[in-house]
This record gives sequence, C-alpha cells and structure tokens, in this order.
Amino acid sequence: MGSSSQDYYKDEAVLACILNKSERNFIRNSWQNIQKKKIDLVQIGIDTFVTIFTKHPEAKSNFPFFQDINSVCLKYNIMMRSHSLSVSRMISQAISLIDDYRLFFKELFDLGARHFARKTNIILLELFAATYVSKLVVCANMNQNSERTWRKFLSLVTTVMHKGIQNASEAEER
Repeated sequence: MGSSSQDYYKDEAVLACILNKSERNFIRNSWQNIQKKKIDLVQIGIDTFVTIFTKHPEAKSNFPFFQDINSVCLKYNIMMRSHSLSVSRMISQAISLIDDYRLFFKELFDLGARHFARKTNIILLELFAATYVSKLVVCANMNQNSERTWRKFLSLVTTVMHKGIQNASEAEER
C-alpha cells in the first residue's frame, strides 16, 4: 500500500534531523539576500537545464517541447524561461514553508506526484539540484558551509519529491 505525505512524515523530528533550525534560518535568510541582490534566479535555472542537457542529452526526453531545440536557442526559449520561473517559485515556496513541515512535505510530495505524471526520473531531479546549487554558489558568491547547507536543503526537496513520484508509481501499479 502506498504512503501519503501525511503518513510518511509524521513528526517534526524528521525535518529537524535533516535541517536543523539554524540551517532552516540560514536558507531563508540567504534566499532573501539572493533576492535583494537581484540575482537572476530564472537565468540560473535556464543555465542549469542547458548544462544538464549538454552533458546528458538523454535528459531532454523528459521535456518533449525542448527535444529539437539546440542549447544556444534553448537559453532564449520562452517555454524554458517559463519552466525555470516555475522552479524558482517552487524553491521560494518550499523555503517559505520550511518551518511548517506538514505543509512543506505535502506540497513537495504532491509536486513529486505531478512530476511522475510527466515521467520525470528522480536522477534528473537530483542532477538538477546539484547543478543548480553549483551555479547558485558562484552567482551568490557563497562559501563552502553555505553550499553544504543549500545542497542539504535541495536534497531534502528532491527526497520528498521522490517519495511523491514513488507513491504515484505504486498507485498506478495497483
């Protein structure tokens, strides 16, 4: 029987052991600073996707509308910009919910289920998170501790999304 976001993560201890209060505060404050500096988060998302598609062309199979667009043109593609904006908004929303663990897990679990419907591979989510952090670190001039905390945060995000993908997959099999 599949799990739900409500029964998979039952208490705050799960979230606390993954991201402690100080780390959650750091993520929230650094995101605010990134926004104040007017760092182009949409462009970071686009650059992340282009990097992934260049290094792993098979990843494009998860995005049928990008299949026939080369990397140079993809940087200026309106659908790529729109998807990158959605990713940026999702990260912002996850950060805003980070202290409300039930809603945080529910939103990301449901997002994972929606990504299952699009046949998104969990490896692609992990690859995106790792590449996004690398680009964010450079643009925001972060130190190693900052990078480590961001990697941990996005690992949490992808883990919860993975559970949503897994649950949707199990539900489809039944």
